[in-house]
Amino acid sequence: MRSGILLILVVLLASIACSQETRFVYPVPAPTEFTQRNLVYKQAGQTGLSLDLFLTTHSAGSKPLPVLVIFNGFGGEFMRTSAQAQGWAKAATAHGFAAITAETTAEHVAEDFDSLAFYLRQHAEDLHIDPERLVVIAWSGNVSAGLPAVEDPQRKAIKAAVIYYARRMSPSPSRSACSVRACWP
Repeated sequence: MRSGILLILVVLLASIACSQETRFVYPVPAPTEFTQRNLVYKQAGQTGLSLDLFLTTHSAGSKPLPVLVIFNGFGGEFMRTSAQAQGWAKAATAHGFAAITAETTAEHVAEDFDSLAFYLRQHAEDLHIDPERLVVIAWSGNVSAGLPAVEDPQRKAIKAAVIYYARRMSPSPSRSACSVRACWP
């Protein structure tokens, strides 16, 4: 009898825990400490790709901010709107960064990243960012598209990358499995 009650209790507690919404755990700044703007960075026919730009509310008089780009290697809007991606973006604003979560298309992730970088260069002054100081973070399934993107020597604006929780990737003869780029001074 006791083991049956204990089993029911464990199942109930597990179902409550599993039903909890995924949330970002690291402390984020108060909503009054940052702004979030939704912008379209690429227009393809009648479909546009959006980004969310996160800025500290204290950046108005400071020099242009470096940009943390949360890499979307899957395509779609999930990485732009997920609690995890937005949590990292908000947290970055408390540490002197602008941050971006963006939509991509699954078939054109690298091209969409380049379009995003181009948009940032074109609108840098209005957005109060430094488009030549990009930091890219990619985790989990985003790494298979994110690592080749940050290792491409043509993407000179990427000054640093955080590659986290990746499956093992076979290195090509032209690149190592993991690389590190020097950060700006």
